[in-house]
Amino acid sequence: MAIELKSRVLDDITEMLNYQSFYINLNIRYKLGQPFNEPNFLYTCGETLGYGELAVIEVYNDGELIDIIPFARTKEGIYKTPIPREIPHFLYFPSLSRYFNECFDFLCEKIEDYIITNTVFNEQDLAYLTKKYSYLNVNEKSFFVLEIPPDFERWIYRAKPKSQDKYAKIIKLLKKSDLSLGKWSDPLGVQEKISMALNKGTNLPLITKAAVSTLYFQLKLAGYEIEYTTLLAENYDLTGAISLTHGSNIYIFQMFNFTDERKNSIEELHLIKLLEVAAQEGKSKLILFSDVEPPILKYESIKIFDISFQKA
Repeated sequence: MAIELKSRVLDDITEMLNYQSFYINLNIRYKLGQPFNEPNFLYTCGETLGYGELAVIEVYNDGELIDIIPFARTKEGIYKTPIPREIPHFLYFPSLSRYFNECFDFLCEKIEDYIITNTVFNEQDLAYLTKKYSYLNVNEKSFFVLEIPPDFERWIYRAKPKSQDKYAKIIKLLKKSDLSLGKWSDPLGVQEKISMALNKGTNLPLITKAAVSTLYFQLKLAGYEIEYTTLLAENYDLTGAISLTHGSNIYIFQMFNFTDERKNSIEELHLIKLLEVAAQEGKSKLILFSDVEPPILKYESIKIFDISFQKA
């Protein structure tokens, strides 16, 4: 078994789409199942944000292409994975899991400055890597996976949350007749709602808000099922959420609380409403990107890592 890595700068970012059929086979082989490694997703990010250069690390096993690791080159000359930090996501590269040493030896020797964000790694491999390369920094974060109950009505009353009192209050709120879930799925409606939510619910710079809103819009036009939902009470937006449906999974990119009310876990009420709809649609998992763990819902926490290597 001979592992070989090659770096290739794309003459045009549309060349990223040439890897689409390869990625379909890779997805089948490793059951990746998520959209963020897809060449179409990465190309849309590059086109929307105006990346001047995309490069691809091709990983071969005995001459057979087995993985691709894409990078965008910034104006400062740093190579970074193409999805911006402001778009929650996670990446999984089979080669970085199966041939960790060979891949990182190549990256650290051939590329002076690079950043790999939001990627799944084996923690023991990372511990070895930080000892070997003194210029390498690792940051850890998590996302949360909630199993969608097939029988929501039965589940909602049989679940055993961490806080039974708070859970009982949420069940009462769920049954209020004036509480409903609004949904926007048309591209312009999604963009308008996301722009409104970013302006009301975040402190990001205006340029960043505009770029994030535009990127979600372009991903929607590229065929991704991005929606905006809101928890409504008497037609007043209590909360908002940006989500993407991909196969049997629903990814919640970001949630917004437009009220000063915290004690009733208003965002978690929105999550439960989303679970109810997902159960009706036969979905299997709800993946939540959040800095705050769901306080009462059961979930699985999965660690992802940012790795930066800068020799200078």
